[in-house]
Amino acid sequence: YVSEGRVNYKSLQTTGDIVPLIIKVEKANLEGTDEETRKAFYINAYNLYVIDLVLRDYPLQSVQDIPGFFDKNKIIVAGNKVTLNQLEKDYLLKPFNDPRLHFVLVCGAIGCPPIINFAYRPQKLKEQLEQQTRTALNEFTFIRSNGVKTEISRIFKWYIEYFGGTKSRVIDYINNYRS
Repeated sequence: YVSEGRVNYKSLQTTGDIVPLIIKVEKANLEGTDEETRKAFYINAYNLYVIDLVLRDYPLQSVQDIPGFFDKNKIIVAGNKVTLNQLEKDYLLKPFNDPRLHFVLVCGAIGCPPIINFAYRPQKLKEQLEQQTRTALNEFTFIRSNGVKTEISRIFKWYIEYFGGTKSRVIDYINNYRS
């Protein structure tokens, strides 16, 4: 249901194919799993729930049209009731402190990182994170330049501490991934 970074919500809504995945996320038991497994699981859970929450109100113009989309709607992840914001911050950003996470968590908007058509896997996670960070930072939605002025995604302002804490370190981080 994903092609060229876009979700075919209409087809997915018709089939209901996301429901068994959501049930697996809700009932998952992460006890005794390693760090890469938990990280991949939570990334996939976040992205699946963004799609699921959009589907609940589809069709719509923007996720912003859904009150509390990120900070009030409760979802169940491995038996825990959380919001998308809690999942992002408390289960991914804080414990893993990996700036590349900002380029794999898809918020359901055009200005978000492009969604992939496969799951993040613990065995391939490092490579997948690197590739998606590179892909996102070479997308026009993250870095826009007309030759005179350059604008970067607000992610770098909101989460500047993840990218070194200063504007010059943000630029260094971006340049590390830009073609």
